[in-house]
Amino acid sequence: QYQLDDDGDGVNNAVDQCPGTPPGVPVMAQGCPNSDYDADQDGVVDSDDLCGETPAGSTVDANGCTPDQLIDTDGDGVKDQFDQCPDTVAGETVDAQGCSDDQQDDDNDGIPNGEDKCANTDTGANPDANGCSEEQRDDDGDGYNNGVDDCPQSPSGASVDTNGCAESELDDDNDLITNDIDDCANTPAGETVDAVGCSQSQRDPDLDGVYPVDDCPNTPVGEAVNAVGCSQSQIDDDGDGVSNANDQCPNTPAGTVVDAKGCPTPDTLPKPTSPKCDIYYSLESQGVKLNGDAAIPSVSGFGGVIAIPPGSYYVIASCSDPDGDIVNATILTPIAEQSGAGKQFTVGALIQVPEGMNETMPIMIAWNDGKEFYQASFIIKLGEIPEDIDTSNGEGIPGFTAMTMMTAFLIAGWIQGRRRLENQS
Repeated sequence: QYQLDDDGDGVNNAVDQCPGTPPGVPVMAQGCPNSDYDADQDGVVDSDDLCGETPAGSTVDANGCTPDQLIDTDGDGVKDQFDQCPDTVAGETVDAQGCSDDQQDDDNDGIPNGEDKCANTDTGANPDANGCSEEQRDDDGDGYNNGVDDCPQSPSGASVDTNGCAESELDDDNDLITNDIDDCANTPAGETVDAVGCSQSQRDPDLDGVYPVDDCPNTPVGEAVNAVGCSQSQIDDDGDGVSNANDQCPNTPAGTVVDAKGCPTPDTLPKPTSPKCDIYYSLESQGVKLNGDAAIPSVSGFGGVIAIPPGSYYVIASCSDPDGDIVNATILTPIAEQSGAGKQFTVGALIQVPEGMNETMPIMIAWNDGKEFYQASFIIKLGEIPEDIDTSNGEGIPGFTAMTMMTAFLIAGWIQGRRRLENQS
């Protein structure tokens, strides 16, 4: 093996430091060309010759080049004689053969990179003018190349699944009706279907007479249904979790906690929010004082009759508001008018009950919390003084003798009239 000389330069491979010497080139003892060798015989030794393949008989310059060998038509830095891409666009970077990236053909499909819309075409494939093989094209434009598209002819603009198939191309239940027009998905295997993909078992499974689209497909047999196939036992109009058939409170407000009958539980019943006034009375000598129980509790909404023995009294309103709003109240008697305000307060107006009074005495009270306005009327009549009652200290004064007799009414007009008088004063 030590006597082999692959490049035929007379120096065995084992000591040849230039194993690829061209045939006929004189070499030195190390197998390398003689520095004085002039392969193209142009008068310039190879070590100085920049144009090593000058045609025989040509006139060259000091670098061993003819004028033609110095031309670089596209100005890419690679002389024309070595430039495999002589029309490179100005400014583009080129390789040693004078070709830019756009001019190269990385996948060797015959289409330069700059024109190739499908890089990495398989070797041996038959690409089109865009450099794309059949598998690389997307003929239906659905975003999936033909090579991976199970449905390569999807309708234009249709949404497709990950296999490139539109609903109009699929038949998930294999009933020969495509998904896009199949009203009954998941038809049991082997069942005959109609033009919309529904078998008899799918048209009306609960036998309620509503098909093919039944909002309540499990209606108990025999129950009457509405237009969408639902019976009262399947509907819950107020959304409280109790079906209409069992709901004894069918219009429960949304969010209310209910019992098994669909009615609000005690702790969810609406809390009172309206202002209220309780009516009391006391002897004038006592001042405005609340004695015992109210003569008319929570007068808001009702009126009545109070029987009082002869004397001078304060008719008193004790007012409050469950929301904590400021309440304004006015009591009007035949001889006095008094007003008060606060979150919880009392206000009293004088009355005179003479002995032998035959007529009744009207009393009016109006109150509001700025949002709700009320007015009530009640009357005072003369009451007898029991023999065992001492009225000097106000104890044991007879109270409310006739329960509700007249309905209280809203007083928008009365309040507005009062405000006009106040504004004028």
